[in-house]
Amino acid sequence: MNLRSGCPLNFTLEMVGDKWSLLIIRDLLNGKFAFTDFLKSNEGIARNILAGRLKRLMNFKIIDFKNPKGNNKVKNYFLTKKGLDLYPAMVN
Repeated sequence: MNLRSGCPLNFTLEMVGDKWSLLIIRDLLNGKFAFTDFLKSNEGIARNILAGRLKRLMNFKIIDFKNPKGNNKVKNYFLTKKGLDLYPAMVN
């Protein structure tokens, strides 16, 4: 990834600085974890945008997923340690 600068604030903005990524992180902090849960949020994210943002957040190791036992078609997303470290910025 090509960053505009080495500044930590710039790096954070490049990772999660768009509306949809922040809303996904908010939803994860509020107990949503499935793709369909995110689609039901009031903001009305499109499926293709959601899929892209989830992939981006996984690439930056902000989120990850687990498959429920016996169901490899479903992904339950969760915040990684790196993602949880964003909590103070999300609630202030």
